[in-house]
Amino acid sequence: MMTIGLGGIGFSTTVTLLAIIMTVLAFGNGFTNPSVLGGISLLSDPREQGEVMGVTQSLASLARILGPPLGGWYYKHFSPSAPFFAAGIMVLVALIVVSFLINKIPNAGRQNH
Repeated sequence: MMTIGLGGIGFSTTVTLLAIIMTVLAFGNGFTNPSVLGGISLLSDPREQGEVMGVTQSLASLARILGPPLGGWYYKHFSPSAPFFAAGIMVLVALIVVSFLINKIPNAGRQNH
């Protein structure tokens, strides 16, 4: 949903289409963030969870700092749609990485309570 949402912004030609794409993006973000943080906490050593989560949040902050200038560079050198396509590709790469790590999550973390 994140890949479709981010990439779809670059294809949006009307406000209605943009609103639909942004809704997909919002749902994708809402599903992704808690799942990623939960998975990271389950994959880390219980004695190091605080440290790992701190580093995770620090890297997320760094991405929020570096993202806008990088997006501006893509905008200037390629096209107004390029930052969104690049972000969609980055999320797709992250999805591929997660697909390899998902089987390492302990079964206890996957059970519904």
